[in-house]
Amino acid sequence: MIMASKSGLLNSHGLDTEIARLEALLADLLRLRRGEHPSPAELAMAPSIDQWIVVERKVPSLVGLIQGHPHIPQLRLSQTSDVEVINEARGYARTRSRLYALGLRQGETAPEDRQ
Repeated sequence: MIMASKSGLLNSHGLDTEIARLEALLADLLRLRRGEHPSPAELAMAPSIDQWIVVERKVPSLVGLIQGHPHIPQLRLSQTSDVEVINEARGYARTRSRLYALGLRQGETAPEDRQ
């Protein structure tokens, strides 16, 4: 996840690294869709893993009351997909699937309610 600084600046190196990682993943997925699987030579050069199992792990995501989502009813408490970029200073988060406008954090009140 790429997190912006408090002033809203994004780390260009972090973005470049993430873009390269995602481009490589996309290239591999497109190759697999075409029916092209890793060659024996590619597998011989790849790291190997023994005694493996599939597990689930925690990834950064947002939980909150979502509005305007095409598949989630209004104001339903829901969890987003993996957060890729979050920029509180500029009011947005980009998850794996879509852009979100950030509203109030949990426990925050609107400025007009703070009197």
